[in-house]
Amino acid sequence: MYGIYEARQRPGRPEEILVVEGYMDAVALAQHGIEPALATLGTATTADHVRQLTRLANRVIFCFDGDRAGRAAAWRAAETALPFGGGSVEIKFLLLPEGEDPDSLVRKQGADDFRRRIPEALGLSTFLLHELGAQVDLGTSDGRAKLITLVKPLLERLPEGVYRELLADELAAHVGMSSERFKAVLQAPAATRPKDPPRPRTGNRSLIRKIITMIVHYPAAAGRVGLIEGLDDIQAPGAELLRRLLEMTTATPNLIGAQLIEAFRDDPEGRYLQRLAAEVPLDDEAKAEEVLADSLKRLVARHRQMAGAEALRRRAATPGSQDPGGV
Repeated sequence: MYGIYEARQRPGRPEEILVVEGYMDAVALAQHGIEPALATLGTATTADHVRQLTRLANRVIFCFDGDRAGRAAAWRAAETALPFGGGSVEIKFLLLPEGEDPDSLVRKQGADDFRRRIPEALGLSTFLLHELGAQVDLGTSDGRAKLITLVKPLLERLPEGVYRELLADELAAHVGMSSERFKAVLQAPAATRPKDPPRPRTGNRSLIRKIITMIVHYPAAAGRVGLIEGLDDIQAPGAELLRRLLEMTTATPNLIGAQLIEAFRDDPEGRYLQRLAAEVPLDDEAKAEEVLADSLKRLVARHRQMAGAEALRRRAATPGSQDPGGV
């Protein structure tokens, strides 16, 4: 993180620290006397980032750009920060006006205006409710059911304790249910759920599983990679689901993981996507696009190699396929 060295050299423990996307944002804020401010330099916020930040200050405020990409980055940061929720350090999110970033806003409006905005930052739970509420229509049964589906994996990432209970109570109020009923719905298994597809373990199946896990965590990166030639020929378990995921992420830029999982909620092939979402991917978002592109190319190349070897084996096993006398 840009500026972390300087933040560590400051005497005492600051009450709050701002986290922005670009180093120019951090520089502009510092020039206007708003410190400490660190920058993630455009990479996804990781658990290690959050862990370091919570050691630096009593309050961590994420302040990303006020555009679609910035909101997506803020959501990703919120998902990553969930295991740290409810601790001694507050985690908040400052939503900037559409089209503004910290650099442009502080230069246009000045330091005093920017400082007045900081207390308006939303707490982690409020931010989650704000963003989820924008995705569903709480005035309909379908919308409330969708909210419960979206929030379940998020609640499961929170540590057990008072904070998790309070957030569940708040969500129950949003969907118009009693706390007891809401928690019972969260814990109840889905009726007549088909058996999950077997988990890939070796060969093409393990590679397909790795690719699908990456797509669930980084759908925007998958959308930039898209479908590649030769993918349609692969018939291994999970290949059809992989193609459908790539088609969806390619057609819908800036899709987030929760939306992807929701789209496959009632799909027998997509039942284990939520389980994959709970796994930690082997690579971070900064490398996701490169890793996905390379993995897809390797998958197609491996399939072609296996198909060629199988064709040779069948040819050799067919009577009369070789010349008499070994000529």
